[in-house]
Amino acid sequence: MIASHSDERKNDYDEKGSSNDHLASSTSAQISTVPLREVFRIQQHQGGLDAANLDSVSPMLDDGSPHEAISPILDDDFAQVSDDRSSSSSEDDCDEIDEQMRNDEDLLDYFSLAPPVYFFTFDLASQLQQILDCSTDLCLVNHAKNRPTTLQDIVDGEFYQRLLIAERGNNFLTLTMNVDGVSPNRSSSLSIWPVFLVINEIEKGKRFALENLIVGGIWPGPSKPSREHMFVFLTDIVEQLKVLERGQVFHVHSSCGSSRRISLKVFLTSCCCDKPAQCLVQRIAEPIAKFGCGACEIHGIYNYEGRCNTFPMTEGDRLRKRDNKRYDELLLVYESNAKELAAFIERGTRGRNKLMNKHKLSVKGIQGPCVLRSLAYFDVGSSFLVDSLHNVYLGVFRRLLNMWLSTAYQDQQWSIHGQLDKLDMMLTNVHFPSTTTRLPRSLAKFNKYKGNEFRSLLLFGYSIFNGVLGSQYYSHFLILVLIMHISESRTIQTDWMDNLRHLCTQFVLIFPRLYTVRHNVQVVHSIAHIHETVKSFGPLSNYSTFNFESLLGRKKLDIYRFTNGRH
Repeated sequence: MIASHSDERKNDYDEKGSSNDHLASSTSAQISTVPLREVFRIQQHQGGLDAANLDSVSPMLDDGSPHEAISPILDDDFAQVSDDRSSSSSEDDCDEIDEQMRNDEDLLDYFSLAPPVYFFTFDLASQLQQILDCSTDLCLVNHAKNRPTTLQDIVDGEFYQRLLIAERGNNFLTLTMNVDGVSPNRSSSLSIWPVFLVINEIEKGKRFALENLIVGGIWPGPSKPSREHMFVFLTDIVEQLKVLERGQVFHVHSSCGSSRRISLKVFLTSCCCDKPAQCLVQRIAEPIAKFGCGACEIHGIYNYEGRCNTFPMTEGDRLRKRDNKRYDELLLVYESNAKELAAFIERGTRGRNKLMNKHKLSVKGIQGPCVLRSLAYFDVGSSFLVDSLHNVYLGVFRRLLNMWLSTAYQDQQWSIHGQLDKLDMMLTNVHFPSTTTRLPRSLAKFNKYKGNEFRSLLLFGYSIFNGVLGSQYYSHFLILVLIMHISESRTIQTDWMDNLRHLCTQFVLIFPRLYTVRHNVQVVHSIAHIHETVKSFGPLSNYSTFNFESLLGRKKLDIYRFTNGRH
């Protein structure tokens, strides 16, 4: 059971107005509570619900339908308590409810000592219509290219071209989704998780504009959701997407000023997140786990020196890719394992840990069903895109700088810690493009770099390491520089794909030889999959979380105020 009702705080927010976003539109929000015996919180040391608890419950009871949506079982129980509380003491109420709960197993099923878990979801169709009413930057693609020679956007990639063939004769839109956690401010321990979607057919320069952003839902925290919670959270969004897949008539505004009503199907085709968020959505093991790669089934090797799993590759490795067919096979194994373990525990047989370890190997990191699998054109392997921000700039490149410049590795042959002053002097002489949004600070402060600083240094300041790094280390670093220059080009020639694949493979093969296996962690391995994402979806910059992080920065205050009822 999921209890949902229109959010009254949302209505207040609408009346008071908001300057820029869909949270203040006519779109109705829904609050959903997770069906995990967490409808209300009961303070155990108080022996039941006190007056303050009842005050927090009463708005839902007085509202009619939400009261019924929670549970018919609770109708008489809470109505009686609510009516009687004015004439009885709080202590009597607590004793009465405590006694009733001990004697009523059905009622106990709806209570938990844990805080209530709830989230907000928003209507996707109405937000789509608002965008289509106003946007003049939409370009519907209705035919596949015979043999695309260049990749400039998502619509040029192999994935989209196959979709055009499958949906020949139909008008459609595609969406890219992002799920991420954001704190209201640096000192806050809260973690708010919004779900954003953007329309891939909107021109690149306007795609991530606030007015073109779709807010699918918000998980208000206070901490990040579990995999089970994420599944429930995304379920309502997926159900809406499945309706949109069947087609709906939209009023579409064109650049020439005219408008028309056309039937459009809408498909979610891709999801770009950082790795911790991706493993929640994809329902796989953590990135640091032995099967933590979301793109393939590489088996991590535990490194006792670093106390972590590492992912070295050797020449000739043929790693099994994750895709829908393989996912379905592994999910059957996962379900069979669950039944076997339940029977094993019931018999009370020893060796449970051994059986569980065997199960972990057999499912290759799968930790339950991925809710996105039910969508028509979403692939639970390739549709999860390599993210340049977290995988490369905040991932591999930051790790390289840490090994080169930190005192922890100053005795290693790759260390250039003693050359910091020389590097800083050369950095001041680098001519960065006029469009550079954030110039890199002193390399002594690289640990405080933002993503754009790492990006600028790698793409345009890489030459300062020439003659400072050992020749073999600099040559290896240049492979990464070349990978990113190709992958983030505005136009990528399709005949570069074989070269890009070779560069990605060489980078991950050489890495453990230079820096030891101990440092060959999951984020280094992810470089091996860049060429696959580029080939299927075009240049990385068109869907990188750089774009979504910018949106989060501009919207997080509105999201925080909305989820906390502050207007």
